[in-house]
Amino acid sequence: MLHNYFKIALRVLRRQKTYSLINICGLSIGIGCCLLIARFVENEYSFDRFQPNADRIYRLSQTFREGIMQAWQNDTPVNEMAAMPTPLAPTLKQELPEVEYATRYVVERGVIIRSNNAVFQEELHYVDADFFKIFPFRLLQGDAATALAQPNSVVLTSALACKYFGSENAIGKTLEIELLGKPVQFAVTGVAEAPPSNSSIVYDILVPFQHRPFYEIHKNNWDGFNTITFVQLKSGASLASVRQKTPALVERFFSKMLARHRAERKLDPSIPLIELKLTTLTDVHLDPAIAWHNGGSKNRVYILSGIALLILLIACINYIAMSA
Repeated sequence: MLHNYFKIALRVLRRQKTYSLINICGLSIGIGCCLLIARFVENEYSFDRFQPNADRIYRLSQTFREGIMQAWQNDTPVNEMAAMPTPLAPTLKQELPEVEYATRYVVERGVIIRSNNAVFQEELHYVDADFFKIFPFRLLQGDAATALAQPNSVVLTSALACKYFGSENAIGKTLEIELLGKPVQFAVTGVAEAPPSNSSIVYDILVPFQHRPFYEIHKNNWDGFNTITFVQLKSGASLASVRQKTPALVERFFSKMLARHRAERKLDPSIPLIELKLTTLTDVHLDPAIAWHNGGSKNRVYILSGIALLILLIACINYIAMSA
């Protein structure tokens, strides 16, 4: 029976070559477009899901009471931002028993690096020692548990290690990094795989956070908002419990700033001005409230998904109509 169907189909194709070619090509192009869009949508939703503890990793952000404080994004006022005070990460780890690890994550672009009399301009990422405990990217050389433990340690991606030292073993080699105009010697303690393309966390060079410019000024400053903060909760820890405790932490550690704003606007002390928000790592890429350096757009995903369905529907209707 099936053999007869194929014979009939081939006869029709031979008899009506142009008609059949247009019909099949139309359906094929429609299906092809849908598959391409589906692959893009799948990639957008795959961000950070490769992390083994992605469901326990959260990015901190803060929501401001409208009209009290405002952040700025692309010259547009917004009431939520991911930039947090520098001391928040160690404070959360110390104050909340649910927090297992915490790391700060800050990028500095255009940093001068010297290696073997060659000068490079790179993008530096300042992180805490817990970085590889939260984000266990594989180290090709070195030990992830101790790679960022020493103050003057540095971790490179394999591409940069090859760029600086060729085929030589990079571990123990020295880099000179210019910080605030002063050369500082760093020893390479790890060579890591580059993050995959569907990672919200990207890096080329990782340096201990205490080397961040003006760190001594900001390390106890709760009025400055300039640091991305990630935490990993302990297995079985309650996110609801953490969220319940954060208002008290805000009132305690942001007290001077909050008191100033309430006094200026003659607000009741019971009115909350800042709310800490925890966003699951897998939601960071498509978070519509906060722009991310390689972030996506939920609206774009929805629009493209709708277009894909529309293309497929039109292609099917066209195929059926021409085959009738």
